[in-house]
Amino acid sequence: MREFAYQGEIKMSEDEVKRAVAAVLRRQGWQANVKWRHEPGIDIEALRGKERMVIEAKGEGSLAPMRANYFLMTLGELLQRMDSQDASYNIALPAHRQFVGLIFRLPVFIRRLLRIGFFLVKPSGQDSFEIAFVPPETDLSKAR
Repeated sequence: MREFAYQGEIKMSEDEVKRAVAAVLRRQGWQANVKWRHEPGIDIEALRGKERMVIEAKGEGSLAPMRANYFLMTLGELLQRMDSQDASYNIALPAHRQFVGLIFRLPVFIRRLLRIGFFLVKPSGQDSFEIAFVPPETDLSKAR
C-alpha cells in the first residue's frame, strides 16, 4: 500500500477523486450517484441490486495540516451517514503518502468495527487514474 502512494503534490481535486471512483464502480455494475462540487449529501451513493455503498471523498489539499483535517472530517462525515447495517461505508482519497500514512495509523480493529474501507486514487496518465481499495478487514501491519 505504501508503494502505491505518490510523493509530492499534484493538487488532485475532490471531483477528480469522485470521478475516478465512480467510473470504477460503474464498470463493476454499480449505479453511482455523485454529488459534484460541494453539493450537500452523500458524495457517492452506489447501488447494485440490493447492495448499497456510501462513499465520502476529499481532494488532496495543499498543506499537511489541511490533509490531516480532511482525513478527520471525512471520517466524521461518514460516521454521520451510517444509517444502515446493510450498507458498506468507504472513504475515497488521493493516494498521497500522507493520506496513506493516516490510514495505516487508523487501528485495524476500528476499521473492522465500523466496516470502513478506503479507495485510493492516483493519476496514471492524462485523464486516467489507478484505484486501490483497502477493505475494512485488511491488516495494514502486514502490508508494504
